[in-house]
Amino acid sequence: MPIINDTNRIAILLYTSFLLLSSLIPGGPIETRSFSHIDSEVLLAFNTFLTLVALGSAITAVLVWKRLQYSYILSAFFAISYFTVYALDLTTVFPVSPDSMPTSLLTIEVIGLAVSITLFLLSIKEIMQKKESSLKPEINRKALAVTGLILIPIGTFIIIFATFSAKF
Repeated sequence: MPIINDTNRIAILLYTSFLLLSSLIPGGPIETRSFSHIDSEVLLAFNTFLTLVALGSAITAVLVWKRLQYSYILSAFFAISYFTVYALDLTTVFPVSPDSMPTSLLTIEVIGLAVSITLFLLSIKEIMQKKESSLKPEINRKALAVTGLILIPIGTFIIIFATFSAKF
């Protein structure tokens, strides 16, 4: 089996998507636009969604790499999520800011859009080629619990930081 097969490509694209989106946290060096005019509840919901997409895709990359059942369906879901987020922002549907989009942000979002399309196509290809029953159904529940205990406080911090930074 080749080292870089479609399964590994999907895992790499999931991690790439995670890194691209993570680089866009409000208050960081790339996302410098102000969203102070958007209701705090809306920003909180949006930042929660973005954080769940980013962390969920990082976890899904491991599931894909381990060839666990439903991992390709999850990777297709995250591809659609990334595509939607970037497409809405690039077409100025949401979130809309009075500040112009920095060139670095535009570049990362265009790359993210291309990665999401590739990720979706590879995920669909794997879904069509593999029978779900041929994938490993087991999930290590202890590892899942430990991962949750680590990621919940990290995710909460990211959501609070991103919402505060976007608002003020």
